[in-house]
Amino acid sequence: MGQIATSDETFFDYRATYVEPHPRYVKQAINSTRWRNIKHALADDVVKGHLDHQYSIGVVGKWYPAFGVFDMDDVGYSRAEEIRSELGLDSNNSMLFETQSEGSYHLLFSPTYNKKPPTIKLFQAITAPFAKRHGIEVFPHPKKPLRLPFGVYQTGIENGIYRTDSWEKELYWFQKLDDYPLENVPGGQWEIDFQPKEPGKIISLSDYKKGDLLYQHGLQELSSRADAQFQVIYWMWRRNVSKDNCRDMVSEWVRTKHNGFSEEINQRNSDVEAHIGRQVDSLYRDFHFKATFPDTPHKGHYGYIAKGDLEKIIKATGGSIPRARFLFHLIKYAYPRRHRTFLGIHRDNLRSWAWSSDKYLKEFEGQGLLTRGKAYSVGRFSKDINLKWPFKGDSEAVLYEGRAIDSFEGTVKLLKKEPREFRAILEGAGAERTAALKATQKIYS
Repeated sequence: MGQIATSDETFFDYRATYVEPHPRYVKQAINSTRWRNIKHALADDVVKGHLDHQYSIGVVGKWYPAFGVFDMDDVGYSRAEEIRSELGLDSNNSMLFETQSEGSYHLLFSPTYNKKPPTIKLFQAITAPFAKRHGIEVFPHPKKPLRLPFGVYQTGIENGIYRTDSWEKELYWFQKLDDYPLENVPGGQWEIDFQPKEPGKIISLSDYKKGDLLYQHGLQELSSRADAQFQVIYWMWRRNVSKDNCRDMVSEWVRTKHNGFSEEINQRNSDVEAHIGRQVDSLYRDFHFKATFPDTPHKGHYGYIAKGDLEKIIKATGGSIPRARFLFHLIKYAYPRRHRTFLGIHRDNLRSWAWSSDKYLKEFEGQGLLTRGKAYSVGRFSKDINLKWPFKGDSEAVLYEGRAIDSFEGTVKLLKKEPREFRAILEGAGAERTAALKATQKIYS
């Protein structure tokens, strides 16, 4: 765990973490203090120009932001560190950067709430009161752009010592940070944690692609507006567009690309706006309360495995399905957190993956698949775990219709279409012929 990725892989991670390309961005020339508003989607080449220090780019926030920033203008270094300490942030869970104006700083961190990704609405509700009391700002924001990290005028500083690391190395340090629970923000506004009874239903890939095509080309037939709106809203939700921006973008899309197929646009525009608002609120609310996230935060929270991992898992566990399932979930959880030296995994998670989790962890440690720390957090977390696994890059993730797969059985059936192929892998790993046959029948039945 903890290796720096290749350049292409690193940019893939940077874009997924920080960049919201829609609906607009702002651009600042070198040696200027003015920002220019650009009303179209942000392209990758423009982001790379920001990272190459050709100019600065600012973006609005995603629905589930993967990072947070306290923006402290004209406070001085000592005061910035005081605010950092008051928040319970330090070098283990945050990074401090000096910014363009003298005495101004960005405090970068990775937020969670109740061990899950927070929406940008919740993120702002919890952090904004603290920021207001201290005369600072907090980002991301759904409407107000923030300068992307690791560009020009952004110099890392720790214990008064400046860093001059590349953006790739800065991203690596960010990926090693511990999560920051928003519950730790002094005086925050809390949300009741709804425990989902079942995950939200993800619509098929064909419908997802239909939303993309509709957004590009507009309505295609009469009396299709309501369904088309829903498809476009769903497409935007999957892309982690914030709720406010989704509502505005769909309204603009209907106005400009109805192609003459909607009489309501001209006759009752306020009714159309209200209908869009209800559709957006309903879809975003339902998925959130079922702890079903857009594609990127889903992969970042629940995890994933990469191509080639399934065979390695089965071989490492000697073809034992219970052990393979448990190791699958360990690796799946670790992938988005693979840059951290150790993982603290909640005991409830371990027990949900296997009732004999302690036994399996000891076996895996004996095999050299992992090492464990010495300290427990009683009643909550197991000993820290360091997996000795040949992790691959994020772009190698195994996905079905653009999303990471949650179960071991589902992954097996996706990657091994023929039951006899999976059975052969089990037997090759050491499983007895009868046991391999029964396990295969159970998974594919």
